[in-house]
Amino acid sequence: MHIMGSLLARLFGSSYFLHTVQRDTTVLHYRRNPTWRSLLLFLVFFALTHYISTQAEIPYLGYVCYALGVYFSYIATEKYEEVIFDKNKGTVSLMNSRFLGKHLLGYRRQIVSELSEIMTVMIDEQKVSPGGTGYTVVLVFLSGLTLSLTAQCTFGNKTEHQRVQAEVCKFLGIPCPPTTTSKSKSD
Repeated sequence: MHIMGSLLARLFGSSYFLHTVQRDTTVLHYRRNPTWRSLLLFLVFFALTHYISTQAEIPYLGYVCYALGVYFSYIATEKYEEVIFDKNKGTVSLMNSRFLGKHLLGYRRQIVSELSEIMTVMIDEQKVSPGGTGYTVVLVFLSGLTLSLTAQCTFGNKTEHQRVQAEVCKFLGIPCPPTTTSKSKSD
């Protein structure tokens, strides 16, 4: 079972956590676009609908209906995430949106907070049953509030998370905690 879990983590784990869009003395901007795993999932569903529709009496009608349904599900669930640390405004903005909301409706969810309120940056480690261990970078505020840079953890490469943690700490001028992680359980 452990071999299957690590295989799933490698297959569906993203190749990057966040990629840097802009990095200078006043702005640090990260983005996480939908990854190839979403396209892979779409292709698997598409192949299944193709097989099901070829077993029907009117194969092409079923094929078109299933393909459109799978495509709509794909674009409805795709998630875009951005994090912008701006020293000029003194804010950190965490934004996320789904494909339909971003491109058709112009809607995105946004959380804005003060940069001066950030106390430290930690790596959160989550044990996920079949997939192994997932990681995400978490901002810890003076009030005790914690906000994750992304809505979901990513499997596998902890060094990517440590790189993002170090860049954010350096940008904010706060001491970077050692590589200890805060552990949380996910059922």
